[in-house]
Amino acid sequence: MPFSYYMRSSVHELFKQITFEACTVRGNSPVCVNSSDGSDILMAFNRIMPLVSEEDTTIVDLVILIVIGVVWKLLYIAGVAYKTSRVSKFNES
Repeated sequence: MPFSYYMRSSVHELFKQITFEACTVRGNSPVCVNSSDGSDILMAFNRIMPLVSEEDTTIVDLVILIVIGVVWKLLYIAGVAYKTSRVSKFNES
């Protein structure tokens, strides 16, 4: 699940500023755009990978990843506290 947030942001950061050679003849390539702009390439990628888009969601994705990490850490701490607080009861006979 967290991989999708990482993937969306990193693909956007990698392809947004890059210029490509324009593809004029559509062959077997699923991404063929008559433009060299990175945002046009991202829109073409969106057709085959809906996760990738032209919209920059890096900050939102980073916050989501941090929240996921904090929640898992809190669950771990709660589990450790629960395990260490359990005490065996002895019956005195």
